[in-house]
Amino acid sequence: MHEVLATRFPNLPEAPPQETATLPMILESQDAGPASRLFIEAAGHRLRITLLEKPILALTTLELFQQRGWESQLARMRAAVNYAPYPIWQTTTNGRILWTNRAYQDLMQACGRTVQRGPRGVTYPELFSDTNRSGPQADRYRACVTLSPGAETLWYEVKAVRSDLHTMHYATDINAIVQSEKTQAEFVQTLTKTFAQLSIGLAVFDRNRNLSLFNPALTDMTGLAPAFLARQPDLRSFFDALRDAQVMPEPRDYHTWHADLATLIDAAADGRYMETWTLPSGQMYRVSGRPHPDGAIVFLFEDISAAIMLSRQFRADMALNQSVLDQFIQPIAVFGPDGTVQFTNAAYDQQWTNPSGDANPQDLANHLTLWQTASAGPQDWTQISQNIAQSDPSALSGKVITLNDGTTHSIWVRKITGGANLICFAKHGHTTPDLALVETA
Repeated sequence: MHEVLATRFPNLPEAPPQETATLPMILESQDAGPASRLFIEAAGHRLRITLLEKPILALTTLELFQQRGWESQLARMRAAVNYAPYPIWQTTTNGRILWTNRAYQDLMQACGRTVQRGPRGVTYPELFSDTNRSGPQADRYRACVTLSPGAETLWYEVKAVRSDLHTMHYATDINAIVQSEKTQAEFVQTLTKTFAQLSIGLAVFDRNRNLSLFNPALTDMTGLAPAFLARQPDLRSFFDALRDAQVMPEPRDYHTWHADLATLIDAAADGRYMETWTLPSGQMYRVSGRPHPDGAIVFLFEDISAAIMLSRQFRADMALNQSVLDQFIQPIAVFGPDGTVQFTNAAYDQQWTNPSGDANPQDLANHLTLWQTASAGPQDWTQISQNIAQSDPSALSGKVITLNDGTTHSIWVRKITGGANLICFAKHGHTTPDLALVETA
């Protein structure tokens, strides 16, 4: 009885009324055309249901034409809804499904679900399990449908349109959106794990210049509390906190610097900002700003203290080595395994000045040409070159050459660390290069 009458009388109770105080009950139909009435009243221990249809009077030609038009329009609307590619269904105010379209029924079949028929009429299975609905009255929510245990899960966005007597539900396929969001979330998670392992401090500010992402290295390098960074301070507050923590150089005129912060932001947005900060603690940070998608900018904080100290130590060692070589009066040159000049002392630079006045060449072949140009005798420079290039150039040691000024020198070659060659021009007559220091003033 309920299955038959509920299509026209949606507010018909699903179960017979038990309290006589609610009787008699008069319901009006909610379909098109003149309203019909349903009377429910007690008759002893039984219920009497009376359907009163409004008599249909003879229709005029115009009324008949209009009725046929309505019927044709109704058929088109029924076909449009029934053959829609996405599930559509109608429920009562308490959630019971009254009607479904063909897409819903096809989805039922794909899920292995069927319509149940019982004493209380037809029961349609509820396919959509809402996962993030804020409440039973939410008008828009996401729902998933699992075709079968362990099989594919389909995602839909359901739009509920409510009226006083029933609710229409429209489900739209959002599998591509959900998959994209899942991929993006996995990508962000991967980036977050990667950022967490970086030794470089990272601070990403969104287009509104609020801190949106930072990594643990930033807190370690700056000493700023994670709770402060988690509150997403703006860029000015962030730099103020750095200044208070003495993690940036103290500006001479802080108010001017604060006013110039907009210029710094613009430079970072264009990828032009890079500075080396020398902190009061003696540490040195390289701070650079880079543009980020969607108008955001990212600041990178790199501790270069060790690199700077190593570079300074390296330059000091190089200067010390050069100073040691310059103390000897014999011309000395060191060539690497590839023939490039590594060191020359002051005596060598003075002895073998490039005749053109240009800087001395930086490879062994050109230096051989330089020596040959300055020599006067018929020395076999090809043999000299081969002897220097061989793995054991000691055979060349003691080779005498005569220069254009008439002086004679012996060439002494030794293999040193890393395959380099040390070449010394000693005075002729010495069996070994007799190194002597320059006279001090």
